Amino acid sequence: MKIVFTGAQSTGKTTLVHEMQKKAAFNNYNVCDNITRHVTNEADKLELQGSQREIFIQNSIMDTHLYNITLDNFLADRCAIDCYVYGMYQYLQKTLDEETRLRMIETLKICVPQYDYIFYIEPEFGVIKDGTRSGDPVFQEIVNYLFCGVVHQLKEELGLKNVFKLTGSVEERLNQIDNIIFRGEETT
Repeated sequence: MKIVFTGAQSTGKTTLVHEMQKKAAFNNYNVCDNITRHVTNEADKLELQGSQREIFIQNSIMDTHLYNITLDNFLADRCAIDCYVYGMYQYLQKTLDEETRLRMIETLKICVPQYDYIFYIEPEFGVIKDGTRSGDPVFQEIVNYLFCGVVHQLKEELGLKNVFKLTGSVEERLNQIDNIIFRGEETT
């Protein structure tokens, strides 16, 4: 199964992936986490600046998502939806070019239909400042607004029935995931 999480930063996606990995049902899964951090570190090593840096990061993230969908079983704390939403934010800020924007759309169209489960999480708690992600609550609100719109649009246009919104504590979210995957419940 291809199981992904999507949503604004600091919503608990990576925590859920790591908790799921501890369960016997998922211990043979590839874990694809912290993609943005890995790619950002690579851009820093290359000493890229400005738009060149952002385009490198976005293209590397897209390449990673396109590779991930070739795996049989994986858990990912981000997916092509995240790539698209954050990329569109950057595009609107004029830090990404048209070629990258078009590639983001194509990556989204290729990847999203191949995910078995998409778990969407909206912010319920404050942003945890970790030196990498933005601690700006206004930025998180804007990005969350974009996520809401994109997730809704994908559900409508592609008829996706595999998108599930998670809420509550880590334990409550894990129970919702179990109910959806193993008991076939459609709502949480």
